[in-house]
Amino acid sequence: MFAIENIIRNASSEEKEKLTILLVNETMDEYCSMLANSLPHDFYLVTGIANFPQWGTESKPSNIHIVDFMHEIPSRHVDAIIVFNRGAMYERAENASRNLHVPLIVVDFASSITKVPCPLHATLNLPNPEVLYGRSGDACVANSKDVSRSWISQIPCLSVEINYPGRTIQKDQDANFILLDNTLPKQSVEGLGVNVNNGLYTNVIEKASMYLYLWHNKNTMLYDCMRNRIPVIVPKGSQDLGDLASQQLCLVVESPTMFNDPANYEQVLKFDGLPQLVENAYNYVSKFTEEEFGNKWNNLLGHVCNKGFVRN
Repeated sequence: MFAIENIIRNASSEEKEKLTILLVNETMDEYCSMLANSLPHDFYLVTGIANFPQWGTESKPSNIHIVDFMHEIPSRHVDAIIVFNRGAMYERAENASRNLHVPLIVVDFASSITKVPCPLHATLNLPNPEVLYGRSGDACVANSKDVSRSWISQIPCLSVEINYPGRTIQKDQDANFILLDNTLPKQSVEGLGVNVNNGLYTNVIEKASMYLYLWHNKNTMLYDCMRNRIPVIVPKGSQDLGDLASQQLCLVVESPTMFNDPANYEQVLKFDGLPQLVENAYNYVSKFTEEEFGNKWNNLLGHVCNKGFVRN
């Protein structure tokens, strides 16, 4: 019944004030939370759509709902689907979009260079990477200008830039650990030779005094750290982070294993140039606000959802 109800609803000229949005999540809880906190709509995560956990252990806004199957959505319709990046979850979101006759919005955090989120030094096994250029959905949201420019010549769709501004946290002033992203695959960290058992590391951002960034692409945790004046340490080789280095927003180091020697941790904390890098990063991310984030998303959803739509 969803497809028929969606077609009838999409054909209506009446503006939709409260939307039902299907999220296909892939370790983007913070982004989803900010989206839900910024907008009056209902957001649904359907575990039956993906073979990937749709939510972590963090608490969630009251207008984000987790259900097992589509028929559990009370509104009996969906106005749009949002998926993150162009990997395996995109295929599932696109299938749902076709079956339900609703527009698909793709949020890109990875550029066309890295193509999909990828840990540092990992080897991507993409049988046909050119396919990703066609995974543009009906609208593309790029998290930064560089990401937008890298895809824009390839995508015949509405493309907008909406910057994730980072969330403000309450830091534990007595804790001084190195943050490692808890979404990093364990085998990737082990493959890089990082000794996570030397007592220096945490997965909790509130306890972090610096962030060891082990991804090729940018993610929400990076912006969260910049927003909260947590220094970002980037080993050489991160493909999408060149602009951070050129603008002096992070500290570039030779190897991800440098903190295997605890003495290097103290040396970094004492580095004379670190405070300026931290301030540069904070000023950079402070240009983006939650209000602007919400307004841009509200305008985009209004444009995409308040017009007739039938999937070909």
